[in-house]
Amino acid sequence: MPSFLPERFPTSRPEEDVVAVNESAIKENPSKTPEGVFELPREMQVEWEPNTEEEKVAAEIVQVIRNVGGEAYFTGGYGRDFLMSQDAEHYPDFRFKPHDIDIATNFAYEQVQDVLKEAGYGIFKETGKNFKVLKVYVEIEGRKIGFDVASFRTDGSYGTNRKPTEVNHTVDIREDVARRDFTCGGLYFDPLEKKVIDYVGGIEDIKNRVLKTIGDPYERLVVEDPLRMLRYIRFLTKFNMKFDRTIKGVIQENAHVLNEIPAERLKQEEGELDRILMLPRAAFGLATMARVGILKEVLPEISDLLEVRHTPEGKKASIHKEGNVFRHELETMRAISRPEFLSVIREKFQLSEEFSNDEVVARFYQRYGSEWAWAALLHDVGKGMAQESVEEHDEVVRYRFHGHEADSVQLAEQIFDRFRFPKKAQEEIRFLVGNHTKAHNIAGARGESLRKNTRNELFRSPYAEELIFLSLADDMGNFASERSIQEKLENFNQAWRMLKEFRQEEKARQEALAKQPDIGKQVMDLFIPDRTRKKQGFSGVEPMRNTVRLLLEDGRITPDEIGATLRQIKDVLDAKGIDYRGTDAFQLKTQIQEALQEYYKF
Repeated sequence: MPSFLPERFPTSRPEEDVVAVNESAIKENPSKTPEGVFELPREMQVEWEPNTEEEKVAAEIVQVIRNVGGEAYFTGGYGRDFLMSQDAEHYPDFRFKPHDIDIATNFAYEQVQDVLKEAGYGIFKETGKNFKVLKVYVEIEGRKIGFDVASFRTDGSYGTNRKPTEVNHTVDIREDVARRDFTCGGLYFDPLEKKVIDYVGGIEDIKNRVLKTIGDPYERLVVEDPLRMLRYIRFLTKFNMKFDRTIKGVIQENAHVLNEIPAERLKQEEGELDRILMLPRAAFGLATMARVGILKEVLPEISDLLEVRHTPEGKKASIHKEGNVFRHELETMRAISRPEFLSVIREKFQLSEEFSNDEVVARFYQRYGSEWAWAALLHDVGKGMAQESVEEHDEVVRYRFHGHEADSVQLAEQIFDRFRFPKKAQEEIRFLVGNHTKAHNIAGARGESLRKNTRNELFRSPYAEELIFLSLADDMGNFASERSIQEKLENFNQAWRMLKEFRQEEKARQEALAKQPDIGKQVMDLFIPDRTRKKQGFSGVEPMRNTVRLLLEDGRITPDEIGATLRQIKDVLDAKGIDYRGTDAFQLKTQIQEALQEYYKF
């Protein structure tokens, strides 16, 4: 027994028990080897020791199953990730941090449960709709960690929902590997013998950085489930691998089949689009999707930007020297992986150099979610609608895009509906896209052009941090010579400081306001002191409350001066001859707003 396994787990069982457990599992292997699978595996001996408690427990589970004559291995990409972590030449930024370790065995579900129960495991849960998978829970450092233990299985034909109509148990590992999609993920890792078992050529493909399917690419990527085409792009992007030439042709010829999949599957159920957009190399993934024809099928609004130029052909660009709007969107997405942007994230999130660049990006999206990535992608999607030609001497000399923010929000709404975005996600993306231009004017040389009240409205949003980060990414994606990267970073840092100061001041204001009488009640008492009904409404409350809030934010009054300010407001409105009781509610509200804006110069 390996030295890292505890003695509490039995190393053997009585012979009659072994026979009983394996009676139904011992069958002759099928005579026909599945397509794309070797008859005999290629094995690679590796230097390996479990570095985490999860690895130790998973190895214990494998040992328990082996003790009674079963097969058991780590699956779920463990072998792939381990090999990539050992190949610094081809995967220099890859860090191996195993979690959610899956185990595959030739034992049937009931057998696995019986064996593990006898070995002392006691917390189980069934998962999987078409095929039972045993989730084994083990307490590690005070947390219950789940390990999926699945029987070798085969998939039947695929139904209209792109899922197997039936899933059957098999004892042949070759049949189990045949149902997996890519060769790099079809590796089995033996933690006891310390070797990688390869039935599909995955070891060589990882070495050559080529992403291949197991079996016929058309069957795997088109017939069985076209969503795998997006999954292929994600793996290609995540691991910086190369196209298999045959697969590239299959995708180019069949990208249109993605239209047969309900759009919400792309975004919600499997989340392939979100996963691609949140990768450090998302820009590469989007460019790849455009090259093979996937982008125009799933996101035509973005694909159309390939034809939208920032500068007329033949004219010298003064801004957006990166090219068309699509290229700008890619450069905005690429900003998150640039060293300067990563340094900002490290500083603001207080992340040490021990975190890899990929881990820094992951932390960013853990805090801000895929909504930020969608906002970065969609922030200029409306430029095609907003584009106007500026002519001089009957010649188009430049383009302008006034109001493109609103047009971008309009197109984003179409995408929200198509992919069924959650309401909260819609709200956030709508705010970020609609205000990304204003955010450029928060700080720096253009800071004075944004009214303080407008800036404070942006800062009051729960998405203010995301907006400032989006502004930086947008700036970095704009290749304009007149603004250096250092100036863009200084503007970001100034805006960040202003936001933090605003939040501190806002907290102090709220604490002071909490000690004051309710503004609405003060307004009612002052303007309608003789109201007969306790709950009688007054449409002037809202504009007066807003006026007081703006005066507080501008520092023109303190919370202690609210009462005096309301009396001043009453004098202003009385001088205007406004009838508080006889005027229509909407008209009264409008009159009060206009009078106070004029008086206080908002």
